[in-house]
Amino acid sequence: MNIRTLKFPSLLLVLFLLLGCEPEIADGTVKYGKVNSPSGKIQAYVYDYNNEMGELTQVILDFPNGCGAGAVSAYKAGLDLELKWRDNQNLEVHYQQGINFGRNASGEIIQCYEYKVTVHLIETA
Repeated sequence: MNIRTLKFPSLLLVLFLLLGCEPEIADGTVKYGKVNSPSGKIQAYVYDYNNEMGELTQVILDFPNGCGAGAVSAYKAGLDLELKWRDNQNLEVHYQQGINFGRNASGEIIQCYEYKVTVHLIETA
């Protein structure tokens, strides 16, 4: 058996192992605030990272066709964000006054194929 014939089965085995693994949540990471859109097709939740690399809070959208995106983020942990759906296409992110958020490169609208969500930042006192 030559090396060329070993490469393909080995590659398949590596791909199988990698694709079959669930991502692990790193130490210092908290996932909270999971809310489904009214249709139940889109999920929104918050990841709070706080470890030796720094602090970050990020709102994530998971779409039914397997894609997801970070919608907004702030370089601070422990923000205790509240997520609320207005309808299937509008998500509100409620946060305390004085926090500066960055948006996804696409801006306030996150789209994955036929699904589109506008993310509204709502500052509370």
